[in-house]
Amino acid sequence: MNTKKQQKLTLRNSLRSQRRKLTANQQQQNAVQIANHLQSCQWFAKVQDIGLYLPIDGEIGMQPFIDMCWSASKNICLPVMSKNTMVFVSYTLGVALAKNQFGIPEPTIKLSFPTEKLDAIIVPIVAFDKQKRRLGRGGGYYDKVLGKINDSTLKIGVAHAVQEIDAVPTEPHDVSMDFIVTEKGIVNTQ
Repeated sequence: MNTKKQQKLTLRNSLRSQRRKLTANQQQQNAVQIANHLQSCQWFAKVQDIGLYLPIDGEIGMQPFIDMCWSASKNICLPVMSKNTMVFVSYTLGVALAKNQFGIPEPTIKLSFPTEKLDAIIVPIVAFDKQKRRLGRGGGYYDKVLGKINDSTLKIGVAHAVQEIDAVPTEPHDVSMDFIVTEKGIVNTQ
């Protein structure tokens, strides 16, 4: 295994462990604070179609933000994964969810939504730095999607503040975020 891949694996294990140490109450408070920060951003009023995710393994819960989006008549899309690809499907109130092969909840009604038409994609993060680089789960699904979207589509990472590190090791295929939001607000870049 090359050095960067080993660094990433070590960071993933360490930071996943850190976020699992957050209590359920801390997790919920962070999710609400992040939802409030996202909703107060200028871009929120301008977008209609937003790609989101449902959390696993201590990731930021998106339900408070999903509820805000639905209240504002936004179209929410969730990822659906297959062997090597990820597509987005519309997610509306009342649609049943089922866990996929990775244990991630997905809509059972799969009304495909063109990824290139998303105005914003909100991405889960394992680690991030002030240069807006992110370390994901390790499957490369988001990097593949983010590498193909329109330049106008906002790429927003969300994470707990404890997931910030000095420098995320990157490889050529890694895609940086336009901005990153934690419970403390938008991360200041250097």
